Amino acid sequence: MATWFSGPARRRGLMAAALILAGCQSVEDPSGEPNLANAGATTTVTVTAALPDSAGRDVTLDVQVSGSGFDRGSTVDFLLNGVVQPKLRVNATKYGSVSKLTANVTIAADAPVARYDIMVTTSKGKKGIGTELFAVLPINAIPTATTVADANAGGDAAGASCPKSNTCRPFIWTGAGQPITLPIPVGACNGRAMVINDADVLAGRSNNCTVAIPLKWVPAGGSTWTMQTLGTMPGATNYWLFDINEAGTIVGSYFDATGGAALVWDPNGQVRRLASPFPVAGTSEATGINESGLISGYARSAAGYRPVVWLADGTPVPLPIPDTATYAFTQAINDVGSVVGEIGVPGGYRAAIWRPDPAQPNTWLPPVYLAPLSGNSVPNDINNADQVVGQLAGQSFYWDQARGAIRLASWSKNWGGVANAITEPDAGVLRIFGYANPPAASAGSTLGVWWPVP
Repeated sequence: MATWFSGPARRRGLMAAALILAGCQSVEDPSGEPNLANAGATTTVTVTAALPDSAGRDVTLDVQVSGSGFDRGSTVDFLLNGVVQPKLRVNATKYGSVSKLTANVTIAADAPVARYDIMVTTSKGKKGIGTELFAVLPINAIPTATTVADANAGGDAAGASCPKSNTCRPFIWTGAGQPITLPIPVGACNGRAMVINDADVLAGRSNNCTVAIPLKWVPAGGSTWTMQTLGTMPGATNYWLFDINEAGTIVGSYFDATGGAALVWDPNGQVRRLASPFPVAGTSEATGINESGLISGYARSAAGYRPVVWLADGTPVPLPIPDTATYAFTQAINDVGSVVGEIGVPGGYRAAIWRPDPAQPNTWLPPVYLAPLSGNSVPNDINNADQVVGQLAGQSFYWDQARGAIRLASWSKNWGGVANAITEPDAGVLRIFGYANPPAASAGSTLGVWWPVP
């Protein structure tokens, strides 16, 4: 039950070395410095640093190794407890200077999460070891995926792969290997899968570069899915689909030249607009739906955006917010009826949870901030155990009542990405899905990932 992007503004494999010589991982760099390390037989080999000094699993990247005493023909290995690790396979080592080597390394999807020593062996057999200079983090890349928007209870994921700008394709990933690309209409230049239920029915949209079309994909056996076009709204130019329940009911929103509104598609693909509880005309969105048919979302009021739950019959129920709040959105709802979203506060916004009032049906208690979060925070999903995932101060986070917020591993110290979805604890595969900025990536690029629940 996850949203596509977070907050008010919802929002490659790396190239391997060009030459790998049979039986030898060293690659000559003709622009490198003279091989001064061969000048003296007593030269000491040291290894002092790695850049980057960490990476997630299931990626290939270049690691720059610094130190002294290197020569042409030097090789790099990664050690754990003194043993060279095959799960960190060095494809090639490029000589830069007596103090710099570049190792192109492939980190296996099941590489142990640990800090690794780095060993350099010169062409003369001399060795130097830097202790615990490189860390493998508990973050896992999904091959070819640019982003993961949603996941079902068992860990199958929906998202998009965008090898170039305006060339996105929707996919389903079933837990291993390459994602399976889903069909889009003839003439469409883009497509993305946004939500998935436990029966592997997905929904999303395509785009002909001008107007979006809402879509559904239904399993047709093996690795194929049948595409269906969902009902549309007159004049709509864009659609967001935010959740789907096990009955196949889909919720989201549409936009046109004057604004937009929350929508519901029934299992047959027929669409209807949800009524706003406020007299002021303005944008509304439906962001989540549970198995009872309760729908979370928000609508614009005279005082700003306000959180809403629509009952199964379509009746809108505004949720309470603090008097000091400037606005509030909801992002997801679980089967218990707990709703998560963010509340605008002076100077920023904070993640919060609304729980049903046990004394009164169809009412919710005042929101509780997800303490001890500090910094701007957005919760994107909540499962039936009230485990929450989202983004906190630019980093992905996991939250539960007992432990509070825990930051998830990232490849970038400046931007860790977004956690969009979490599986159910009783489904056998407890994972968190989203996207992150991969190592050595171009500005703005992302990679679909999953994290183990910490």
